[in-house]
Amino acid sequence: MEFFLSTTTTLISMWVALYVALLMLVAKTDLSINRKMLIVPLTFLLLYVTISDTINLFGYPYDGYPNGEFQIVSHRVDETKTIVLWVRNEDGDRLYRFPYDEKTKKALDKSAKKTKDGVRQMGKFGEQQNQDDQGNRNSSMTRGNSRSLKVYDFPHQERLPKTPN
Repeated sequence: MEFFLSTTTTLISMWVALYVALLMLVAKTDLSINRKMLIVPLTFLLLYVTISDTINLFGYPYDGYPNGEFQIVSHRVDETKTIVLWVRNEDGDRLYRFPYDEKTKKALDKSAKKTKDGVRQMGKFGEQQNQDDQGNRNSSMTRGNSRSLKVYDFPHQERLPKTPN
């Protein structure tokens, strides 16, 4: 089984290990049972707050495709054959994760080359091509449901002159 460790999951794993070690130390001390029973729930509450704050601070990708038009910032394909796409849209900078598709990967690679040459790239996903799973809420993350990606140059590129480095 392939397991991808991002910064967020690494930090969360470290926090859980730290709190487990803390609870083991509390169990070994000669504190009264009442104090131990107070420390354990407080530790779990602190663990929950730490994990939620870590996720809010570092972020986590949305499962599914971005809606509407967006500017493509970057992309990568991870070990689980999932495309992670960083876009800028009306909601700000967002990270999306969706199933690997060869056509989408080729379009994103082409847009990355143009972006490297200084031409901003815009994109928009089309409608679902497979309508078999209409009742499934999580159907956007199944391998059978791919959406076509339309990539094009930023329409006002000539109005934004590049400054020399």
